[in-house]
Amino acid sequence: MSVFDRLRPASFIDPEGTEHFFNVNTLERSKNKKGSTQEILDSDESITQDQGNSVWTFPVEAYFTGQDYDQPTDSFVAGLSLRYSQETPGILKHPRWGNINVFPMSISQKEELINGVYVGRVSVTFVEIFPKYILQLKIKI
Repeated sequence: MSVFDRLRPASFIDPEGTEHFFNVNTLERSKNKKGSTQEILDSDESITQDQGNSVWTFPVEAYFTGQDYDQPTDSFVAGLSLRYSQETPGILKHPRWGNINVFPMSISQKEELINGVYVGRVSVTFVEIFPKYILQLKIKI
């Protein structure tokens, strides 16, 4: 069994419950370490503290093809443009990393009409979020 057998179609469920399927060529995710550094006066030394990890971000280069490429492209952009909250996140159904509660944080749309090959491209950065009820459970523990 290869990794291609374990991949699933990429899609996004917006807060209204509409599922938008899209194509991707590249899968990417990133996160950073959070920390603080205290510079010591009259010294060449400092104290650095590890303050945990930042959340995952998922940059997605989605694309749609075909004669009617504009319809799913515009629908996807409309879904990304809705109002999001801790109670109503979007769900990125990632081809490899599962279902992830997210907010779309930056959106860019581009269309290619070269030689009759119609492609709608949407670049979006999703940021993983944690629903309010999960945060409340962590605080109570």
